[in-house]
Amino acid sequence: MKIKTEVRIGIIVLATFLLVFWGINFLKGRNLLKKTDVYYAVFTNVQGLDPSSSVLLNGYKVGLINTIDFDKGSLTNIIVSFSVNHQFDIPKSSVVELISADLLGSKALQIIPSNSKEFHIYGDTLSSSIKEDIFSSLSNEIIPLKESAESL
Repeated sequence: MKIKTEVRIGIIVLATFLLVFWGINFLKGRNLLKKTDVYYAVFTNVQGLDPSSSVLLNGYKVGLINTIDFDKGSLTNIIVSFSVNHQFDIPKSSVVELISADLLGSKALQIIPSNSKEFHIYGDTLSSSIKEDIFSSLSNEIIPLKESAESL
């Protein structure tokens, strides 16, 4: 039994489309075969956080940031949606901290787990905080020295 040329071309086009779709998601850092849970955090300033940045738990990459959007009706609150591998349960009252991932200034989220025996469920909003990076802490220390040197 011969396969018609049109059917063969259709199969090749479909396989190519699926391969391109998988490749784009692979380059974004998403694995379509792993189950993930989505959580949310609200920040007032995301300081250069990008979608597809890492989500860390004790320094280990457990997920990725999905989206970063303004809260509807508010220009001060920014909602960050992030996915965490399904095998990791996040204890209640854990904190999501915006950190500097490296010296170049790229940002990541770090989950600081609590000792609670209860766990967040899919779709919960976690409390958030922002950790000061090295450059801003140095500039906060250097500015008073600069001002006192100028006054001398």
